[in-house]
Amino acid sequence: MTFSKEQISSFQRKKVENITKVAEKQSGSTYLSRNALQKMRHIEGSLFEANCAFLDCSAMAAKLNALNDNTEEQVRSHQREAIHLVHLAAKTMADAAQQTTKVIKGAKAVG
Repeated sequence: MTFSKEQISSFQRKKVENITKVAEKQSGSTYLSRNALQKMRHIEGSLFEANCAFLDCSAMAAKLNALNDNTEEQVRSHQREAIHLVHLAAKTMADAAQQTTKVIKGAKAVG
């Protein structure tokens, strides 16, 4: 099955829009959905397709490469942020438990 350059171009534009939406959607969230990660994995396939279909179109490949790099950096950043928040929550819970124990030990019995 062969596709015309117009069909491939349309497909690639939709991929770029989809990638941009994923990056924008994930930019405010520390949780990365499985769907977002799967979509990002398809970026590499899109880059390969763009290079095969548009041998003379380095601008499209450059744009997809830039989107891929940007999205990967955002994923790494969100993962670091999520790890930091989990560690912070664990430390906060441990500190709260320690303070509660001190209060209980220091409390006088009523009666």
